[in-house]
Amino acid sequence: MAAGCAPLAGLGAESSRGAATLAMVVLGLGIGLVMRNLLLVVQNTVPSRGLGIATSATQFLRSTGVLIPEKPLRRSVHAAEPLPAPA
Repeated sequence: MAAGCAPLAGLGAESSRGAATLAMVVLGLGIGLVMRNLLLVVQNTVPSRGLGIATSATQFLRSTGVLIPEKPLRRSVHAAEPLPAPA
């Protein structure tokens, strides 16, 4: 996962789409490998009668974690856009 974060941090306006795509693919593969292990850790720490609750809570919190930071991130991206040149 860290191998995907480093190239993403180094991207700039002059970076190519290929470099951005490669960094996102590497990060996505890393996140995919980590998420499966985190789910297994959660499932192994709860008693068998709470397995369904723990699994659903993990999935719910994962999807909520994606939605919550979206709005501030969208605002910061739009704030970083260059202003149009005066006419």
